[in-house]
Amino acid sequence: METQVNVEHHSLHRNGLNWHVVTAGPPDAPPVLLLHCWAGNWTLWQTTLQRLSVKYRCIAPDLLGFGQSDKPRGDHYQIPAQTERTRFILNHFGCDRAHVLGHSMGGQIALTFAAHDPDRVDRLIVVDPAVTGQLHLLAQPLLLFPTLARRGIEFPYRWTNKLGHRFPSMGSQLMRPFFPYPKRQREAALYWLGQMGADGQLDSSAWAVKAIMEWDVRTLLEGVTAQTLAIWGMKDWLVPVQQCSLLEQTITNCRSVRIPDVGHFPMIEAFEIYMKEIESFLE
Repeated sequence: METQVNVEHHSLHRNGLNWHVVTAGPPDAPPVLLLHCWAGNWTLWQTTLQRLSVKYRCIAPDLLGFGQSDKPRGDHYQIPAQTERTRFILNHFGCDRAHVLGHSMGGQIALTFAAHDPDRVDRLIVVDPAVTGQLHLLAQPLLLFPTLARRGIEFPYRWTNKLGHRFPSMGSQLMRPFFPYPKRQREAALYWLGQMGADGQLDSSAWAVKAIMEWDVRTLLEGVTAQTLAIWGMKDWLVPVQQCSLLEQTITNCRSVRIPDVGHFPMIEAFEIYMKEIESFLE
């Protein structure tokens, strides 16, 4: 993906590990921390950054294990550990408080952070977040690839990814849990098919799936005091939309927006609807 917004690239170092972080927007503007999804990186937010960076100081890390950040092999990607790394990133940029925007796994981290550090979150936005760790039944076949990769068996994913890109109709259909209309979103579907193993992150992606499924944030939700906006695609067949109701029922100041005919990526499938809700909520 080509960069569509002026950004600054930063390299953060701690405990022998390196993080790649992108910032955009006026340095003295209210900060917004953007946490990407599983197998993603900061580029997920390019169009979002283009809009938000006019009024906000945007901080978009490649979470450990993804993008240009380090990718230690093994079980290093538990959600509480990624949450603690979020604190480190905010501290590095001198942010006592920030708006927090998280998608999918990033939403799971954002919810955990908002519950553990309520005084540091101004407003919270979560987009199709993994709340219980339970994934949709339609996504279960795809879990075979990370399960095998954690055992060092990588060829099934690599072979399927190669075949899917050679035969795009087949490859995009494999991604229906993410994109309910794969013909309409073929380019995006094929991109995300390749993301599990992109940038040398097959091992870290595989362990991160395990971390997502082992973390249930429901017991923490009562600790979220920030005004919260939950955005969900009604045809998300990766994280069940029923999990949105858990946020509405438990977080005192939660408002939800359910977008019809949209899957796991509202920022790709229905950008203007998604973006207008965020801009209105932050104003």
